[in-house]
Amino acid sequence: MRSCVLCLEPITISTPKEHQHETYVSLGVDSLCFFCMQSLPWLQQSCLRCGLPMPISQPACGTCLSLNLYRDHTLAAFEYRYPISEMISAYKFNHRLEFLPVFSQSLYHQIQQYIHRIGKPEVLIPVPLHVTRLQERGYNQSLLLVKLLSKALDIPFLNDFCSKVHETEPQLKTPATQRYNNVQSVFELSLPASKAQYKHIAIVDDVVTTGATVEALSKVCSNAGVQTISVWCIARAC
Repeated sequence: MRSCVLCLEPITISTPKEHQHETYVSLGVDSLCFFCMQSLPWLQQSCLRCGLPMPISQPACGTCLSLNLYRDHTLAAFEYRYPISEMISAYKFNHRLEFLPVFSQSLYHQIQQYIHRIGKPEVLIPVPLHVTRLQERGYNQSLLLVKLLSKALDIPFLNDFCSKVHETEPQLKTPATQRYNNVQSVFELSLPASKAQYKHIAIVDDVVTTGATVEALSKVCSNAGVQTISVWCIARAC
């Protein structure tokens, strides 16, 4: 019998028969018990453009209407608060990879609810880590997430589309007012421009806070000729 990765209690409610297929198995559908899954801070309503929680979902909030964002959509499974905030931190910095199936399953369900509205991207792009950070951590948390989503959604992924050429302080440790400056010119296109001609891509990250990181990467993709840019993330900070 499997145990819940959050409360460690045995999982007594099994996967419904209609969900016992490769997609759900590969995403780890039974990694949380029913009660822990229900207690998570699911993002119910949001601005479809920037992903901020809203009383009612809408295509763009007032802030988005006043800004010239490079990204067109932002989807998140959760609000960035306890216990998701602690789970993501443990996943990124303490090698708690057992949380990955929870994140992939939850984000998969959110994507399935909206993909008919935003369209299916041609390729998934994980937010790259600088080589120094990658060597320290041993893995790119966004790439691990992308690999599961790619298989479940039948969308290819590219790990060499863009690269991070300058190391920066973690965004969560940087004051909000400095985050946009912190990531200016840190991403570059890795593929030749002739091989980067996609109409619609989805950038995948773990957390979107101010949106500075995904905006900086979206700018690079837009300048390469990408017409529609979606951002998919585990959690969106308020």
